[in-house]
Amino acid sequence: LRYFNVIGADPHGRIGPVLNHEEQWDFPRVVDAAMDAAMGQRPTLRIMGNQFPTSDGTAVRDYIHVSDLVQAHLDVLLRLDPSEPLVYNVGVGRGYTVNEVRAVVEQVAGKKVPWEVAPP
Repeated sequence: LRYFNVIGADPHGRIGPVLNHEEQWDFPRVVDAAMDAAMGQRPTLRIMGNQFPTSDGTAVRDYIHVSDLVQAHLDVLLRLDPSEPLVYNVGVGRGYTVNEVRAVVEQVAGKKVPWEVAPP
């Protein structure tokens, strides 16, 4: 399986992020950092660059929810065949910019996310 940018948590709390902010403070996952900023636990969401060739200049990533990733692993296990190699790219096929993610966090949290642009 090939995938990037796992996001979210299981709705029943069985799997998801372990938020040890001390270890993840300098390079957190974007949603965690945006939520921290919205809730006042960090001063700002640091967006690494705004010069990318995207709709708003911020980086684009294809995110996959952790529950969907678990299902992808199970689906691949059912298709394993020792005589035939399998290659699966897992994602939704559409990227989201950092500013789009920030806007969703603002909507969900009901609060503005203070942000700043940092060098990429």
